[in-house]
Amino acid sequence: MGRETRARARPRGAPSRRSVAAGFDRLFWDYPAGSISPDADTDLLARRVTAEGGWREMSLLRSRIGDQAIRDVIERTEARGLSPQRIRFWQLLLQLPARSADAWVRRARESTWARRARR
Repeated sequence: MGRETRARARPRGAPSRRSVAAGFDRLFWDYPAGSISPDADTDLLARRVTAEGGWREMSLLRSRIGDQAIRDVIERTEARGLSPQRIRFWQLLLQLPARSADAWVRRARESTWARRARR
């Protein structure tokens, strides 16, 4: 009875907390299973997947939160945490402004971590 009641309590078509994180397991190894919610954790999902996700995770993110939400997070954070290659990828996919993307790429290439990697 308890299981049936819980299943009916969630609106039809709304993803469960468990199903939201299911496709992102390898990226969120440091979070308890089922603790990621697309509504409450949109920034976290977008930042982690855009920076580290593979094609499957990126496609899943786009279907779960949408391109506009991803674009909003990238613009608000000024693409911090993304590699120059990832910035260019998302620039093309989401049609981000070239001037902004150029500045973000320049900053990413001049970062301390980027300089250390070149040695």
